[in-house]
Amino acid sequence: MRAGGSALLGAGLALFACIAGPRGAAAETLSATLSGLEEIPPVLTEARGDFRAGIDEESQEIAYTLSYADLEGLVLQAELAFGLPGSNGATVVFLCSNYVDRPLAMPLDIRPCAMPPGTVSGTIEASDVLAVPGQGVEAESFDDFVELLRAGAIYVKIRSSLYSGGELRGQINR
Repeated sequence: MRAGGSALLGAGLALFACIAGPRGAAAETLSATLSGLEEIPPVLTEARGDFRAGIDEESQEIAYTLSYADLEGLVLQAELAFGLPGSNGATVVFLCSNYVDRPLAMPLDIRPCAMPPGTVSGTIEASDVLAVPGQGVEAESFDDFVELLRAGAIYVKIRSSLYSGGELRGQINR
């Protein structure tokens, strides 16, 4: 692994520290370390990433920072999906996208993904949560999404031009 990405991940964590507690409230924190070996099927890649989030139930917001480096392909999309370790699942929240032809469920105002090394930060609100009817998740249900996060049933995925099924993945944990 190259040293340049470590500085990026450190910068992402510093940025997270600034946004993790919206409105000064103490936020519950969650994290994931992303690796190609967590993908299904596993991907042997030098790429790595880090995800940090803070849940603020009072304001019904989740502040997050996703940092990544050394991807072998161009970044296409980053998302949060509903699935346990070892299984794939449906996208519940889109974090960023560089797709020209967007999936129908993707919001029109989705931010572009930064080219690696890169960091994407933002806030997830109820309106960002997509329905997963076959798994009981209702659209725009902040409570459903937080329940899944706390249960360890949400993972972060970064898709690239070389690995469109996903180059990086990490299960989100407390």
